Amino acid sequence: MDNNTYLIDYNLSFKDTIAKMIANFFGFHASLIEGENELNEEDYIEAADTLTDWLKDYFKIISVNGENVGFVRMALRGGTVVWLEDIYVMPEYRKRGIATRAIKLSEAFAQEVLKAPALCIDVVPRNIEALKLYYKEGYDNISIITLRKEFGANKRNIKEKFLGFDFNI
Repeated sequence: MDNNTYLIDYNLSFKDTIAKMIANFFGFHASLIEGENELNEEDYIEAADTLTDWLKDYFKIISVNGENVGFVRMALRGGTVVWLEDIYVMPEYRKRGIATRAIKLSEAFAQEVLKAPALCIDVVPRNIEALKLYYKEGYDNISIITLRKEFGANKRNIKEKFLGFDFNI
């Protein structure tokens, strides 16, 4: 684990780099269902718009040895519980403990600055690596389950049983 990992405030000079990270973040999640897709200019424009929205939350840059390698976004969702809405580490920096350190720093921010009694994380069920990481870090309580109904073709073709129900993930 890199001890020179920090969560720093967003700076406008980071905009292009962070917008690319956001586009890659969404591209990765889309690929879990649809396979690999190449990002295009429209994806980057949407990511820049998303960044503008996310700056209304607690948006921090993951910095390692002075280099911006990812981001975290935290938000209050009613009450006092903080949600780690999004966490992203660039692929070339993964498997180095950076996400683990960013989670710990996010927990400290939620406790010390926001005075939250808990931190919740949403995770896409197909993102097994993220599930493993969160579980390893103590996220072993299920609080809310998001159910989804597809209005078109359902590309979620993996079946899982949960609490006695069959779900597509």
